[in-house]
Amino acid sequence: MAHCGFFCKAIRVSRIVTRRLQVFRDRISTVLDRNTFARALAGGAAVVFGIQIVSFVLRYVSQVLFARWLGVEEYGIFVFCIASATLLAIPSALGYPSMVLRFIPEYLQLGKPDYVKGVIRAGLVIPTLVGVVLAAAVAVWLMAAGSAIVDAKFQALTVGVWLVPFLVLMSLLLQSSRGLSRMVLAYAPSFVGRHALLLAIAAVAVFVGASLDAIRLLYFSLATLAIVSLSHAVLMWRATPNPVRSVRPAYDLRRWNGVALPLLLVAGFNVILDQTDVILLGLFRDVGEVGIYNAGLKTSVLVTFVLTGVNAVAAPRISELWVKEDLGGLQRLITSVARLSFWPSLLIAILLGLLATPILSLFGSEFVVGKVAMLILIVGRLVNAGAGAVGYIMNLTGHQRISARVFAWAALMNVVLNVMLIPKFGMVGAALATMITMVTWNVWLSRLAFEHTTIRSSILYSLFDKRG
Repeated sequence: MAHCGFFCKAIRVSRIVTRRLQVFRDRISTVLDRNTFARALAGGAAVVFGIQIVSFVLRYVSQVLFARWLGVEEYGIFVFCIASATLLAIPSALGYPSMVLRFIPEYLQLGKPDYVKGVIRAGLVIPTLVGVVLAAAVAVWLMAAGSAIVDAKFQALTVGVWLVPFLVLMSLLLQSSRGLSRMVLAYAPSFVGRHALLLAIAAVAVFVGASLDAIRLLYFSLATLAIVSLSHAVLMWRATPNPVRSVRPAYDLRRWNGVALPLLLVAGFNVILDQTDVILLGLFRDVGEVGIYNAGLKTSVLVTFVLTGVNAVAAPRISELWVKEDLGGLQRLITSVARLSFWPSLLIAILLGLLATPILSLFGSEFVVGKVAMLILIVGRLVNAGAGAVGYIMNLTGHQRISARVFAWAALMNVVLNVMLIPKFGMVGAALATMITMVTWNVWLSRLAFEHTTIRSSILYSLFDKRG
């Protein structure tokens, strides 16, 4: 009966969301009819958007079921380990995921297949090996600490840390596939395959009566990542253009590393911004509160759902237009990104605010106390959607060092605010720290993007620009 109630609630929520999105369709059509440039962008974004819809449903249903199967405490431990592994994956990646996305379209545009092959090969091999070494070092340290670490979440981390090399490899495969304009291949394995397979394995375990705890679910996650990432690698190789596959690779490691280092800092600071609240909440408060907060956090991500899909298609095009010095075309692209992403994001934010209680109750009645934190996070996400593709503008036009400085200060601000607010206000303090930081870096980076590229990314500009 409990499961029946859960699925009935899920169906009611999905019907309401579907009806509201139906209303929005006519408004998008009006914009696309006026704008052939936007139609071209939306055509590619539609594919990614469809994958993201499936991915979001899978991830959200997975989180709901994991929370119910594990319970608040074990679910909190699982979330803490995933956040920690995600944070450790950033230094392992060396900035190469963003670097390959920067150079693959450029080399394709310039007709240099040998460098395309070189940057893909170096991008996949070097960071993955670094991830293995880092995971081994952390695992050895945790096991050596042994009896000194009795906290269950740190014991589970000895398993979770081995997710790091696979997270790195999946990130590199995704960005390499994006650079090759293979959007379905880029997103389907990590966005759909990974979550579908993990959910299936966990569901079978529960069905056959096996006990499910955080450590066992981490082992399932390891198996899932290994299968999906290796399958993705094989599929990407087959989808790579013949001129790239057949040529001898050429390398320019000095140039690539020079670009990758600031991109590493940007990526690292971004993950700090994304994961600091979860990790510090786990350090300062009970792991049960981490699980409750994560439910609201995962729900709030839906606000930037459309922005992520549109940016995914626009990113390689940004690099191409910048290389061609087509600033007019680049501004039209960015204006289209802002228009196509902000208005559905606003609608989603309103719906989530109105349905916050029934949505959180899907995780369990004890998760409803995270409503205030979720509403605060929604505000921050909406500002992020309003800033458009500002991060990509800076990182893909050669201004990654400036972007890195902004994210460095934002990451420091986020850590300080979390340390100040979490001990006193718990999950609400974590949400406030995250929201304030998110608003700050988006506004700051938007101003700098205009100063250095003359491109305006925000929805405020797109409201008055009739050319996009």
